Amino acid sequence: METSKLLFILVSVVIFFLIPLLVRNKRHYYLGLSGFIFIFSKGWIFLPNGNGLMLADLSIAGLLILAFFSKRRFKLSVFPIGWALLGICIWGVISSLFAKQQYVAFVELSRYFRAYLLFLCIYHHIQSVKDLRVVLNYFLIGFLLESLLAIYQWKFGALGIWFLGERNHVGWRSTGTFFVPAFLANYLVLALPVAYKFFLFYKAPKTSTTIFYGIIFIVGLVGLLTTYARSEWVGFLTALSILSIFSMFYRKTKIRAKSMWIIPFLVLFLVIFASRYAPTVLSQFGSTRKSAYEIRFNQFKIAQRIISSNPLFGTGLANYQSAARGYLTPEERINPAKYIIFVHNSYLYITSEMGIPAGIFFILWLGSFITVGIKILKAKINHPLIINFSLGIIGGIVAIVVVFTFTPDIHAYDLLYHLGFYSGIMMAGQKLLKIAERKKAIQDFKIRRLEIKNNDEEGMKR
Repeated sequence: METSKLLFILVSVVIFFLIPLLVRNKRHYYLGLSGFIFIFSKGWIFLPNGNGLMLADLSIAGLLILAFFSKRRFKLSVFPIGWALLGICIWGVISSLFAKQQYVAFVELSRYFRAYLLFLCIYHHIQSVKDLRVVLNYFLIGFLLESLLAIYQWKFGALGIWFLGERNHVGWRSTGTFFVPAFLANYLVLALPVAYKFFLFYKAPKTSTTIFYGIIFIVGLVGLLTTYARSEWVGFLTALSILSIFSMFYRKTKIRAKSMWIIPFLVLFLVIFASRYAPTVLSQFGSTRKSAYEIRFNQFKIAQRIISSNPLFGTGLANYQSAARGYLTPEERINPAKYIIFVHNSYLYITSEMGIPAGIFFILWLGSFITVGIKILKAKINHPLIINFSLGIIGGIVAIVVVFTFTPDIHAYDLLYHLGFYSGIMMAGQKLLKIAERKKAIQDFKIRRLEIKNNDEEGMKR
């Protein structure tokens, strides 16, 4: 057996069996693990397209086992986020039946089903704000470690933790523990808005906690720079601008007076950062990478031809490249390898492989985050942790929506896991607020009934 597989088994045994024996609250352990472990993209690959048993699957398995022994019933369809994600999975099954390489398509589809299982696990196992706080803390610690590793790679090269997914060769762009720099950038751009919201808009019980959030945000910002990922930079700036404008003026998220001291320090850091690295950033949008940008438009046209010919079922997941050869023009056939590469637009990519219905479900999935966020903001209960966590997630979704316009990364397992993880948190946050509203309504009713009873007794005495 290969050394990498032996190490994977060893790490899995430690994480899945040994550590849980030492912790009292196993549910908190696996909830925290779900927000931390997916930064390590290592797995036992035994299926096509780099698929197999991943380290991140251990948290899903742990939560499912806990649910089984606790006899916790899972509601399989949770509106609206769960419906959209389930729709992608179901239509993916139908699409795969019509694919030329059915086995490969079903293997690829397993990533979506695992994201859906994670969504269910997170949604049902988060039963209190304390649970949500556990998930947040583990998630931010993982984000900090990944960002520090990216900065280290940028300055000194690979650290040597290849058994956790780090590539032995690290070039001028950081990869962290992800397969390519773009996958690391996707992770960072999804997580950064959460760190930003808790740094600037959340009133932590201690100043030291606010400083900790600030360190996480700044380190993550530098980590994003080291990826040299242009679309992620644009996505993050778009999300940050929208999030800042909204948070500054909406009453439930307005920055608190006691937190105003943070702004001058943040502005000073950004000015120093921009003066030092602005030329590096701008150079990525110059003529040196112009060809990589222009080729995308040819890829868009090929994907549109595929969609026109296969509007309902697409080519089947992981069948895009083999199918694309039949849709090239005579000019494109001169250099086919240049054009049959995955279309660098996730919306066209998922639609061309799974059909227009899947493309619609995909857009509904992303849009449902906004829908749930609006409901959370309109809730009668104002809970700062839930609101800031939810708005941070929405900021990450806004960023990734921009990123998807010029990247084919939607099928990446770590990205799907991240989106499934966020889906569960959003729906769990809405659930907790509904529970709090019901409890408050019952309490108010009891108080009113007691007041009426007292008034009646006083009236009878008179």
